[in-house]
Amino acid sequence: MQAKGMPSAGSTSYAAENPPFGATFTYYMADIPQTTKQQRQEKEKVLRKEEASIPFPAWETLREESTEATPKVMLWVKDEAGNPIRWLKGAGSKGLHRTTWDLRLPAPNAINLTQRDFNPPWASDPQGPMAAPGTYSVQLFILHQGEMVAQGEAQKFALKPVPGIAEDMDFEAEAAFQQKTHRLDADAQSDG
Repeated sequence: MQAKGMPSAGSTSYAAENPPFGATFTYYMADIPQTTKQQRQEKEKVLRKEEASIPFPAWETLREESTEATPKVMLWVKDEAGNPIRWLKGAGSKGLHRTTWDLRLPAPNAINLTQRDFNPPWASDPQGPMAAPGTYSVQLFILHQGEMVAQGEAQKFALKPVPGIAEDMDFEAEAAFQQKTHRLDADAQSDG
């Protein structure tokens, strides 16, 4: 039975999520470094195909493998002057991926070590103010074994204002004011 006021070709209407808001970065990862465990398992596959005996790794090796962090793909957004804006986490696998920056600066109170007994449903994660229109750049990095390795050059992109905004608006002053009020709000909340 079809719902009243919702005409469709069937009994239900299709709905999908909107695309994420912000600047979407598309990148291709041809290769991701392997962890020590993955390298050991690759060697064991070769030995298994050759029908050779596979040595049992030492307990210390297994312990180190269990605590080793997997490689992470990170994107670094900077402003035109080269000042860091945000680190974004990307997908850590081979292939074509997309990551979206929500056009926000870092939250002034991003880390809060206090645990509340009750989190109201209207409370959300801390957010920073919106970035001002201008020229920005993004660069891809791989974090592996404590080392950040750049993957190619930084790519520039333009952040444009929403159409219909007054041409004489000072976006830099507005962004500076928002940052100041966000810091003031964070200071006021940390005292309470």
